[in-house]
Amino acid sequence: MDRQARTIAQSAIDALDEALAAGPEVGHETVAAAVRQVIALRNHMIDDARQGRLDRRALDQINAVTSLAFGAEYPLMGVHLRRMEQVREQLSKVLDEHESADAR
Repeated sequence: MDRQARTIAQSAIDALDEALAAGPEVGHETVAAAVRQVIALRNHMIDDARQGRLDRRALDQINAVTSLAFGAEYPLMGVHLRRMEQVREQLSKVLDEHESADAR
């Protein structure tokens, strides 16, 4: 994961933290902004994978996180806060894994 991907991932985590801090009364735009950051990371990673700079496993991970993020934004009613927590946890895990791998 390159520096730009790590920066985007951290922006997504920060946006998710903001949405989670608002609790059940979080506005749709706050959630949508967090999901857009996850999508920006996925799009960056797709480009890296196409250019051979990223392995498929990393792209599969972020695709799963993106799907989870959409589920948090568009439940049948309200906002699915537990899913947003899961998105944040998984995104942090991906970021940590790739920082560890990059340090080797």
